[in-house]
Amino acid sequence: MTGRAPRRRNPFADMAVANVSVIDGDPDSAEITVTTDAMRTAFSFLDDYLDAREDAEDTDRDPGGTVIALLGDYGLGKTHMSVRMVARARARLGNPRSAMYLDAAAADFLSLYKRFMTALGPAGVVAQVNDYYADKVAAALEPSGLTKDDVRALTGAHAQGSADDVRWRDIAKELGLLESVLLRQVRQTLAGVTANEDFAAALTLLLRPGFGDAVWNWLMGGRPDPILVDRGVTKTIDDDLVALEALRVFALLLGGRDHRFVLVIDELDKIFSAQHAPGHAEMAEFQELLQVATKAGACLVLGGLPEVWAALSGPVRARIPHPVRLSGLTEQEITDFILRTQEATLGVRTLDPFTPPVVRTIRMVTRGNPREVIRLCHRAFRLADDRRRETGAPVPVDDALLHQANTDLVGQPSGDDIRDQIARVLTGGGWDHSRDRMLGARSDSNVDFWVRFPRRQSGCALVLTPALLVEADVDAAVGRIIAIRGVEPHAVVLPVITGTPPDIAVARVREQLGYEPVLYRQATFVDDLVTAVETAMARLPELDTGDPVAQVLTQTDQIIRRMSTMHRDLVEQMQHNIERVETAVTRVPPPAPPAVEDDAPGGGLPQEVAGLFTAAVAALSALTTLDPEVVRAFDAGDYEAAEPALAIVEHPDVVAAAGTGRLLIDVVHRFETAVATWFDRHPGAADTAARLALEGICNVYDGLAEYLPTFRLVPLARVPGRPDDALARVEDALGNLSFRVRRQVLRSVGVR
Repeated sequence: MTGRAPRRRNPFADMAVANVSVIDGDPDSAEITVTTDAMRTAFSFLDDYLDAREDAEDTDRDPGGTVIALLGDYGLGKTHMSVRMVARARARLGNPRSAMYLDAAAADFLSLYKRFMTALGPAGVVAQVNDYYADKVAAALEPSGLTKDDVRALTGAHAQGSADDVRWRDIAKELGLLESVLLRQVRQTLAGVTANEDFAAALTLLLRPGFGDAVWNWLMGGRPDPILVDRGVTKTIDDDLVALEALRVFALLLGGRDHRFVLVIDELDKIFSAQHAPGHAEMAEFQELLQVATKAGACLVLGGLPEVWAALSGPVRARIPHPVRLSGLTEQEITDFILRTQEATLGVRTLDPFTPPVVRTIRMVTRGNPREVIRLCHRAFRLADDRRRETGAPVPVDDALLHQANTDLVGQPSGDDIRDQIARVLTGGGWDHSRDRMLGARSDSNVDFWVRFPRRQSGCALVLTPALLVEADVDAAVGRIIAIRGVEPHAVVLPVITGTPPDIAVARVREQLGYEPVLYRQATFVDDLVTAVETAMARLPELDTGDPVAQVLTQTDQIIRRMSTMHRDLVEQMQHNIERVETAVTRVPPPAPPAVEDDAPGGGLPQEVAGLFTAAVAALSALTTLDPEVVRAFDAGDYEAAEPALAIVEHPDVVAAAGTGRLLIDVVHRFETAVATWFDRHPGAADTAARLALEGICNVYDGLAEYLPTFRLVPLARVPGRPDDALARVEDALGNLSFRVRRQVLRSVGVR
């Protein structure tokens, strides 16, 4: 025993990645939801659609469908909101197939279509076609007094599984109906609904025994079997245009016939972006998809980065009546999140160890980005709790501790690195600048960069400033601003503040400047600096245009800008040529990661539970292995051949990341072993003691995994040969792992 105070459980997630797997349950049981203005707006559009469809059932009025776009930067909660919209729609409609979530895992519509079909499944397709058959049977029996609901009850009750299991043929025979006539009528109806003979023929064949596998293979992109070709199915769903056409067909099937259907397509920026913009044909087909889906009465929800909106054509944007732009959390929303998270996890609704001033700093540092807020709270809470255990007294999260937490998360480049980055921005923008300029005799009038603007009476002084964590740093920053203005009264002074400054320190600097300083944030620094320099130029008074010196400066400015544009165009053309060469080169795929032995006792875990552990270990192994470079080096057996491997392992951050990954694999294996032991000790049990034991196992995993956060694996993602999505797969596999394991374990013993 060390005598140290016990460790407190960290209520904040370390990765803050939305959990898509909780759609069918209560999403808020896994993740705290702060209702923002954007969420209220999106929910109101969804509710309007659902309410209008319900009203239409009573008034025989076709309300049509709608399209909602969720636009926001990384980490603002697009997926979080999408999951809740799907769960909300399913709860209202009472049918899991009435609302679906898809993410654009690859940059093409064909992959998106295949994910859609996999989610819908053969049973879902059969159920839709069987409904059309029920309509025809009901119409034929209308004189007998049987209603459409009666017939659907007879056929729909058996529409689970393959078409062979449906008893509609027996029912039709019992009612004296001719099967061939009904099938012909269904095909004619489907042809009219889908405006596509291939789909009408293939879908109708699902109602006949022996065709299910052939039709499903064709729907998933396979070439049509001869038995399908003989019946008029000729095309293959093997490119984006045909995939969009297929999506349009299913939008008509699922959204029509007075049904309500909500389809969420997340991460659309993988398909629509400035770097990867579909051609005119694909854009026109996507436009047709939106038009047809809304006309059929479906609701499409499209999520993506803000650049998606600019990448869409004008006619496509015109068919999206409800764009919703997400923004960062406010101070009050961050406070609410901290209170509710600690209440849900620790049982106490408290802001401690955070304080209102620190919440303001969190808002300033993260700009309210929910993912960054959660990760920063997670790290700050752990640092405060570790210090509490060392000192034996409560330790609040102050600005200094928050600065350390932020540095732990995102790192902090050196002053020289930041200066080099500033120089690249100024050079790329064509601004006339000099480095390390003395504006006067006093040492504190030295500036890191002096930027001059033609036709302006003065310039812009960029001054690299520390994080302002102590009063002396603030006084020094204010004194430097005063000294520079004493030498250059008209100059615009722009302090570039590194680290995580407290709110009150920024306020003092802002008061001296009369405007906002520049806060160094790696993700947005380039855009922030460009905006600040352009704004500085606008603040400077202009020279007299009649002055011959001003005229020379104007001409010089035009030449510089023209040369900058030519340089940028040349670089872009060279990059384009390099990409073409790289595309033409056939890359040898890396070998599969080595299998990891499973030491779980008994090997008797339910498939759903074992699959969670298998996915986690596989994702970690794929990221952390140093193959194939190391294998090639040993196979060659000479030092020169080891150069590619040495180029990897010589980086300490890569080695540390690999160690973290291997430790994570060990932790996941031990977690799996403990869960398997739980099954041995509590076979089929779901009493209080068993549930408490399971909760303890999951808490142990959470405690260990907290000290092995996945952000430490980021250096491995940059190692050559790693799949682009290797890190994302790890985050998906480990995201809320203990929660998902606990849920699947309890489900396996009958607890829902």
